[in-house]
Amino acid sequence: MTRFRTRRLLSALTAMTLGSFAGLGEASAAPKLVHLQGALTTADGSPVNGAYGLAIAIYGTSVGGAALFDESHAAVDLSD
Repeated sequence: MTRFRTRRLLSALTAMTLGSFAGLGEASAAPKLVHLQGALTTADGSPVNGAYGLAIAIYGTSVGGAALFDESHAAVDLSD
């Protein structure tokens, strides 16, 4: 391989490598909504209906620590 071709190849590889790292330092924004779906049932498996208090908390660790986010609602209407 000639010296010119080697330099050109190394320049191209360097440019591709640096280009692949260009976006790594940018932080992406956290989503504003978290979609969650599930079913609330009683111990015997019957659907829960009526107004219930609802509390949600998100923690940064699996055990202990303070909540990163918490929200509560006094009466949420639930229906099957």
